Amino acid sequence: MPGHSASGNRLFSIAVVSDTHLNSVEDDANTVFPVNRYANPRLRRVIEDLNLRDIERVFHLGDVVHPVPSAGESYEQASKCFFEQIELLDHPIHIIPGNHDVGDKPLPWAPSGTIRQSFADAYSKCFGEHYFALRQQGIVFVGINAQLFGSGIELETEQMQWLKGKLNECMEDRVFLFSHYPPYLLDVDEPEHYDNLSLESRRAFLNLLDAFGVEALFAGHVHHFWYNRCNQCNIYVLPSTAFTRQDYSEMFRVSPGNQFGRDDQPKLGYFLVHVFEQGHEFEFIRCVETQVKAGHPDRRYSLAVNRYRSRSETRPVLGIELRDDWQDLACIPPSGALDEFDRKTVRNDYALLALWDMGIQRIKITVSDLIEERRRKRLEELVHLGFRFTLYSFEPSDRKILELVLSNAHLIESWELAGEPESCYTRSHELKSKGIPGGIRLFFSPLKRRADAVRHGKKYYHVINHGFSIEDFQEDAGIDLARIASCFDGIALQCGLDRPIERAINLANDIKSRAGISTSLQLRLRAEDPSMYLHNEQTLCNRIAESMILAWPQDDCRVFCDTLADVDRGYFPRIGLVDRLYNPRNPARIVRHLHRLLNVLGAPLELNVENVSDQCRRITCEAEFGTLAVQFHSNNTESVPADSHDAGKSGLWLNWSDGTLVSDRPSYGGLPAAFILGYDAGKMLNAE
Repeated sequence: MPGHSASGNRLFSIAVVSDTHLNSVEDDANTVFPVNRYANPRLRRVIEDLNLRDIERVFHLGDVVHPVPSAGESYEQASKCFFEQIELLDHPIHIIPGNHDVGDKPLPWAPSGTIRQSFADAYSKCFGEHYFALRQQGIVFVGINAQLFGSGIELETEQMQWLKGKLNECMEDRVFLFSHYPPYLLDVDEPEHYDNLSLESRRAFLNLLDAFGVEALFAGHVHHFWYNRCNQCNIYVLPSTAFTRQDYSEMFRVSPGNQFGRDDQPKLGYFLVHVFEQGHEFEFIRCVETQVKAGHPDRRYSLAVNRYRSRSETRPVLGIELRDDWQDLACIPPSGALDEFDRKTVRNDYALLALWDMGIQRIKITVSDLIEERRRKRLEELVHLGFRFTLYSFEPSDRKILELVLSNAHLIESWELAGEPESCYTRSHELKSKGIPGGIRLFFSPLKRRADAVRHGKKYYHVINHGFSIEDFQEDAGIDLARIASCFDGIALQCGLDRPIERAINLANDIKSRAGISTSLQLRLRAEDPSMYLHNEQTLCNRIAESMILAWPQDDCRVFCDTLADVDRGYFPRIGLVDRLYNPRNPARIVRHLHRLLNVLGAPLELNVENVSDQCRRITCEAEFGTLAVQFHSNNTESVPADSHDAGKSGLWLNWSDGTLVSDRPSYGGLPAAFILGYDAGKMLNAE
């Protein structure tokens, strides 16, 4: 299953910022919502962060200010506040207008004034041109005023003539386009509402993107994240730096964030876009958890992790079983605020953002993701981003399922068949006799019965269980590896919460040497008892970090974690890598920063595990460009004794909160402590 993510050398990077909603004065706003008062200090924090990044330029997608043009003096003063802050930015910035800057798109029920010539003139006076085009290293960046579409004012005609002419000049170039309004959120033909373009304008705009082969479109306005792919164009809808739109809290089946969903801080931030010789990739920077007051710049980042490698260059260590409905649709009711006369349907893309944010590429899915056409089309889009899908299912007796998998083999990297051995052997032979297209690798996951639990001295729970266990290979269980190898490319191996990861990975290596087959390691983050609630974050962080480091040197053992988001109802309740709002917990931060660090350290060379004390163990891995030492503690006390390393002289500590490397040891609490030895970290992370 080939991926289509970026490849070749990184040419340069840019930043894309949206919906800053600056106020005319510090710490106050012309709105009833308290969170809007934070817009100015939050932009200041963004600028401080941008100044630490290796980027060429910054693009702003509009809604620069919160007061609208009809506010007169307040509008002009807010624009002055914006430019006062931009003076501190070390990179050139290019701006397009949003609806707060020039008025809403033409819409009869719009809650505020729609675009008109006087509003356009006010924008020109404060900000300058409404559209732009510039070129850098063979890439053309084009910004437009999307509010003009369908407005009927003279500037609309001028812009469209200019846009067609500019795109015609760039037929042989790669083009990135910036618009405040997204053309759509879920479906190309969805009805018009406050947050998309009218059907007529949308079709004309998308036809332009397609005709001229635009590589990417970046839009804002909705203050939330979405990704769509329309023909060959990648369409990104960016969050805001100021606040989240509370009407879209309906996407989450849990209580909303602060201020009824308007201040969901972990969702605030901006994009870094890394442009490669072939393609591009984005990186979401969550940088608004703290604000910088006027006159008090925050320089807490001692070393920004700027080194970015494309996903095609990296080797993913951890995968995820997507048991959640990761393509969940939500109906946003008419609230009476920005939409009143109909509902709108959107897809919750925050599971996708969480996976991308953590650097996860391998995803385990169920058959329903292939059966439903909408879900299957989504897989097509995500394969383009470089995601690799493993299907897991009970061995199919329905030939329609069998044919469905075979006809979509280009989407599937591997298939784990669960069931009784003889049935799975038969099904495997049948698949291989048909000639499995696309190189799908088959894995065997035996269905476990009550007798298996009794044989291993375990309590039997009335639940479904499949996959080999470590105990199966510690006794004469009649496992015929030779026969398995004749039918399958590998096996599924469980690693329960109370089972040592090191033993499981050693067993995988042994199976590879004995039978020549691979292992899909199922990292369980749930208890054996389906009623037990697991909420010890330290245990989860330790287990995730240990599995990633131990699996790092392994070429043929894939590790899948069974939990993405919190399970706060039903069976096997537990915390996940992210919460139910899909905001990162500490385990997600560990996955993100370890994936980044392991890839920049280069190829692993030698691994060593040692017990420092009864409650403390250390894993050290020497790699191509340095040595990583991670120390784990078995209770909730500080995981690193103060005298365990002399970081100031010999290396740097990894700060899990932001991924930076610091000379002073952070307060890890009970989290694993990561330490880098023997390398110039600045060179390692920033060199191209």
